[in-house]
Order: sequence, then structure tokens, then C-alpha cells
Amino acid sequence: ERATLPAYAHPLDAHFGDVAALHGAYLPVQSGPATDKRLHPPSNWVQVILYWETLKDGADFRPRVRFTDGYGQVYGSEETTGREALLLNQHPVVTWKTGQIWEALYDLNLNPNTPPGVYNIEVTVLDPTTGNPLPASGKDAGASWMIAGHFTVQ
Repeated sequence: ERATLPAYAHPLDAHFGDVAALHGAYLPVQSGPATDKRLHPPSNWVQVILYWETLKDGADFRPRVRFTDGYGQVYGSEETTGREALLLNQHPVVTWKTGQIWEALYDLNLNPNTPPGVYNIEVTVLDPTTGNPLPASGKDAGASWMIAGHFTVQ
């Protein structure tokens, strides 16, 4: 964890309910094909790094990161077995303290049939007990989501 955003991260302002703040995002690669022939299955992966803070000591929340088009159609989502799960196993959200920024890595698996175009990296935060999305607020937020960045499928 760290106290500030790294210089290369894109700063964001979004709060989810009264429990989570998303302070920034970084996409190491911002464009690529939907398929990668070297992989099996041949769908490509997009890495997204998000910078989170809890707004209440002891609060729990579950981020969800998806790859969507302008209509909200989902073309990919994070694999829960990924590196984000590693962070949360070692440092569950309930153990986070306010004032700390946590770097979480998400690997989004793209649908290999994704048509070329610009896609949103859509972030929502779910209430772990109900599974419902928490309301979002802040200059970069929608009703219950925020767009953390964009990826161009070639």
C-alpha cells in the first residue's frame, strides 16, 4: 500500500457508497487485438491497475471491473482467480485503514469476438452481503459505476 498515487497513474475522483474511493487507474497497454493466437483459448487479456482507499476502517466492499461498449454491453471481465484475489487474500478489504491507497491489479479477459472500437473499463463496487452495486459519486462517477479508462480493440 502507499499514501499517494504514482505519477504515471491517471487520477480519478469516485466514491462508492460511504465505503470506497477510487483515486486512480493505470492501463499499461491501451490498445490491441481481441485475440492472441499464442494463448489458449485465443482471447486477449487487458491489465488494469486501480488505486483504492477504504473510507471507513473495517468496511468491506467488492470491486468489479468490466470491459463494456458505449451501450453497457459486457465484452470481458476480470477473472476472480487473478492477482487481485492474491492481494485480497493477503490484505482483505476489512483490514484496510483509511488514508492508505491500495494498488490492485485486474486482468480482464476479452471476448475473442469483440469488434474493433473503443471500449470502457467500467468499475462498480458491490456490497458483499447483497451483491448489489453501491451508489457512486464524484466528478468521474455515474449512478453506480465509473469509467476508469478506455481500451481500443484493433
